[in-house]
Amino acid sequence: MCGTSIDTLRHLLLDHVLPLVLNLRGRDALHATAVVTPHGVCAFAGMAGTGKSTLAASFALAGCPVLSDNCLVIEEQGGRLAAVPAYPGLRLWNDTCAALAPRTAARSRVAHYTDKQRLVWQEQATNFPLTPLPLRRIYLVTRLTDEAWTDLVTPCIELCPQRQAFMALLEQTFRLDVTDAAMLVRQLHWLERIVTRIPVHRLYIPNDFAALPAVRATVLADCAPRA
Repeated sequence: MCGTSIDTLRHLLLDHVLPLVLNLRGRDALHATAVVTPHGVCAFAGMAGTGKSTLAASFALAGCPVLSDNCLVIEEQGGRLAAVPAYPGLRLWNDTCAALAPRTAARSRVAHYTDKQRLVWQEQATNFPLTPLPLRRIYLVTRLTDEAWTDLVTPCIELCPQRQAFMALLEQTFRLDVTDAAMLVRQLHWLERIVTRIPVHRLYIPNDFAALPAVRATVLADCAPRA
């Protein structure tokens, strides 16, 4: 590792090593980004490149702080499922930074092998939560880039059946040793508790920065308590 930059070492530790260490120590996590809304924590899960961090940056710009990026630990707190704070930064491509990052945000390079930047909203980092917060929703994010969706200019949310939600979230978990039977059983029970207690919705996002305010409004309306 001689000559490896501090930025690269930090990225490897935070975003690759620690999630696997948590799994080894019996604490499971989703490959998800989360923000704190007035209605509780909303988590965004999905494959790489679907826009989870971009969406979180849009929420942060609107005053909803980032709770985690890449790794979201979910645990039981007082009979409820809660999201454990990770760190307030986001890893974003240059075009996203140009579109969404305020000048007051602190920036650093993620790693020597990528052009991504790590952004921290300093005012939100100062008040970063230190205790777990209630988890309100999990959204499976799909960015609409296929030609079949070119006419869709507004975001769309649909409830995901529990069986489909379970299988989708199973793909977004961290496992250090896939031959560890006890760990796999524990993780499957953990996912079962999540999908039976937290609504999991599919969130379809237009492939356009200009659509982000509408996406925020749609998500906030969806997770607001019903009368």
